[in-house]
Amino acid sequence: TLTVTGRYRIQRKVDIQRMRGRDYDTPNVPFVMYFFRGFAIHGAYWHNDFGQRLSHGCINMRIEAARPLYESTALGTEITVHD
Repeated sequence: TLTVTGRYRIQRKVDIQRMRGRDYDTPNVPFVMYFFRGFAIHGAYWHNDFGQRLSHGCINMRIEAARPLYESTALGTEITVHD
């Protein structure tokens, strides 16, 4: 799934959660920041192919990079998503 592009605001933050869809079920997804519908920026422990399209539209980050971003980003922070 392609990631949406445009300007958004962080709407909800979740420390850790299970993410499920039709063809995936991933427990313990860390540092989740939703910005549009089900699209989020979050840590990913299940791969190391960052920069490749592997998600269902979310923006995956290394956990060590996702943690400080999560901790320093307030709800309502504006983000820009682009190709």
